[in-house]
Amino acid sequence: MGCARNGLGGRCKIFVAASSFETVAVLDSECDSVNVDLTLSTESVSTTETETACRSISVGPDYDILAAGEVTMTSPQVTFGNDVQIIGDLTVQIAIP
Repeated sequence: MGCARNGLGGRCKIFVAASSFETVAVLDSECDSVNVDLTLSTESVSTTETETACRSISVGPDYDILAAGEVTMTSPQVTFGNDVQIIGDLTVQIAIP
């Protein structure tokens, strides 16, 4: 994963090589007040994890998916911030509520 400044207000483009992005449906019954917005930060993942949020997932700062890590994120919006490193597997599922 690399980050290149594009000169637009300090925004950063994220390039992820070995990842997949897909569209899925999330049932309304999965949405409640507990998992509306989720922030993933200050964590190193080396296991299999599934993260689901009904509105958004914010990733970073200091979030690493290590070589043995496998993470699936499902949400209508997934945003990557600074200091995110992906060495393992990441699947981002853009959910339609």
